Amino acid sequence: MVRWLVALALWGSIVRAWQSQCEGFTLNHTGVEVVNARYYPVGSELNFTDSGGAIWDPAQRLSAVRVSLRITTNSTANSSANSEVFLPDDWNARVLGTGNGGLNGMLDYATMTFDGMARRYASFGTDTGHQSDANTGTWALHNDNAIVDYTYRAFHLTVQAAKNVVQAYYGRAGSRSYYLSCSTGGRQGLREAQQYPEDFDGVVVGAPANYMAALQAFGIHVGQELLPNTSSRYISETTWSVIHDEVLRQCDMIDGVKDGVLTDPRDCHPASVSKVQKSRVKSVRVQAVPGTTNTTACLNADQINALNNIYRDYVLGNDTFVFAPLEPGGEALYYGTYADVFFPIATSYYDNFVLKWVISPNGSHGTRRMRIGTNGGVSSDKDSTTGFNYSNFGYEQYQQALDIDPGYGIHPPIRYLYCNGTHAPQPGRVVHTQHHRLRFARREDPAIDPIIPPGQSIRYFESVQAFTKTQTEMDPDDFYRLFMVPGMGHCGGGPGAAAFGNSGQRPLNPPSSDDPTHDVLSAMVEWVENGLAPSEIIGTKWVNDNVSHGEAFSRKLCSYPLTAFYDGGNQTSADSFHCGLTRW
Repeated sequence: MVRWLVALALWGSIVRAWQSQCEGFTLNHTGVEVVNARYYPVGSELNFTDSGGAIWDPAQRLSAVRVSLRITTNSTANSSANSEVFLPDDWNARVLGTGNGGLNGMLDYATMTFDGMARRYASFGTDTGHQSDANTGTWALHNDNAIVDYTYRAFHLTVQAAKNVVQAYYGRAGSRSYYLSCSTGGRQGLREAQQYPEDFDGVVVGAPANYMAALQAFGIHVGQELLPNTSSRYISETTWSVIHDEVLRQCDMIDGVKDGVLTDPRDCHPASVSKVQKSRVKSVRVQAVPGTTNTTACLNADQINALNNIYRDYVLGNDTFVFAPLEPGGEALYYGTYADVFFPIATSYYDNFVLKWVISPNGSHGTRRMRIGTNGGVSSDKDSTTGFNYSNFGYEQYQQALDIDPGYGIHPPIRYLYCNGTHAPQPGRVVHTQHHRLRFARREDPAIDPIIPPGQSIRYFESVQAFTKTQTEMDPDDFYRLFMVPGMGHCGGGPGAAAFGNSGQRPLNPPSSDDPTHDVLSAMVEWVENGLAPSEIIGTKWVNDNVSHGEAFSRKLCSYPLTAFYDGGNQTSADSFHCGLTRW
């Protein structure tokens, strides 16, 4: 009893010391203002719903300081970014950076807290200099300064400021710095590795939106093929589901396991887009499901043509490759992304980052579309709705985007390779995860991410491999690994074993263990700090994507180009699979 009281008193004194440290916290960093520093004792609730984030679970039983910063990004333009740093009392001496999603200007509190603070990392994030939801890019119209902040500058300045906050608060620098994020956050992580390799020792990125101009053109392309919803080529939600069921009927067993997951969709050539149109034509319809007489289960010639177009590489102009295609297997979720309107992130990107059109009065003729420069034409306070008819989007608009290329992150020289221009390696590493080509579209159904087709991640990975092997003396496997995740949606969820510690998956879909075999961030730490590179990670599928409902199955996620092959035995256990180039 006495020992318990002594321990309690000691802990109380430690807490008071941290709280005192918080209350008197200051920072000497040019261009950085400490807006607020607040101490949250054990059991506190952090409500982030006002910023679109998560609510910190007081059951985590942690205490920490939350430091809010205003960082000047360009003093001439009087621009700034809002950033935050979480500092747990029980610090593991490591720092974790987090990114953003879509075009948004919101901090990723879920990753900062559940992946960062809950695991004793000092974690940080930024709004990149603007406030908006993921679909809205009006803040970028005629504001090149804001685009620069969004693309790389605000985040890089936040990294520097956050490290100084850590140094000032704990009295010592972090031993290592890591990064974990997905989608736009994946692009940000790759951009950091390309441009500021000294910022992080290890970068974990998922489904990176790094080919921004091409990615958003692809989103428009899918809309052109399927819309409007009154056209003969439109595919309803019911019909998408029918197509999806037929794809699984034909392809689910290619990998030897009937589980609703296609291990590699590139092996699937379903009748719904090929054999069906040759063998089951009835008038102008194609029977998608054998034996049915339901017309919703039939595809007309225009629908078949649309499917073929979105299942092949997207090209423009004189066969100019733009983006990798959607893959068979994600049909049940495509409707949710490409239902009745063009993908909003894609059109908002081209409206505001690239085309910069506004509606302008045109006398008795009503309105006209008018492109405006930064200082010319219609004033920028006009309605930023472009009025551009995206049914007419083509090579000219895409080339316009390439010429200025806002928001890119595609350079193959990941400069972890270099040290002062030599081939001496630096300690940095990159782990890149991506829903497999056959992955899954979002978080509800099997098969494919409809937002960022995974083939593009393979293209980038191969560009890094080629550059490194031809331009350096390094082995790219020493610093860059790609893991394809069969059956995962956009950054998480789906019918596959997609719980492996990717950004945003906690708390409902955590890995089955935080060890390096099951958790991708721990695997990165093991690689950086102990030199043990990951060759496979075990992913888990929780029943209903909720850890409280128990485990459905597990699978090995393999370092590309290796694939998981079924060896026989218990189909729900990762132990029944091996990573290899061939089945045997």
